[in-house]
Amino acid sequence: MSLKYALLGMLSIRPMSGYDIKKFFDQSVGLIWNATHSQIYVQLDQMENDGLVEKRSIIQEGRPNKNLHRATDKGFRELQRWLAEPISAPDYKDEFMLRFFFSDFLDRGILKQHLLRVRELMNGRLDSLEKVTNRKVPPMSNITLHAARMGQRYYQMYLDWIEESINLLESGQL
Repeated sequence: MSLKYALLGMLSIRPMSGYDIKKFFDQSVGLIWNATHSQIYVQLDQMENDGLVEKRSIIQEGRPNKNLHRATDKGFRELQRWLAEPISAPDYKDEFMLRFFFSDFLDRGILKQHLLRVRELMNGRLDSLEKVTNRKVPPMSNITLHAARMGQRYYQMYLDWIEESINLLESGQL
């Protein structure tokens, strides 16, 4: 999967600024795909050059101008083409789990700090998804609501595993 398709999907929903896109990542699809501000802007520039997105500048008084990006017809067709391609097994990367896997080489106090920090981060992500599943933030469609439910289950499972890990660590079993 590529950042290009994540951006095309978002910009097919509605026009967004780079800031809006980053917020969208953080509050919705962060479990399955994420990007930094710099990655987003570099990709948007490339996609604009390729005719997949276009931007419109919004003049703002007292603040910097805002660029709203939207998918072009060509970009929307590219998104549809990609969506129709055969699916492969998910390619999942989790830096924390990679570190945990090798934590035999880490001080147990630092490992506990890492577990506590990841618990805090995962609670934040779970809270964001619960706003969608509890309809405090309206989902875009029944499909996005169902995807949010999957994310909610995933983060809850991850949090349960973290609690188990902390208990095992504190009892000397890790």
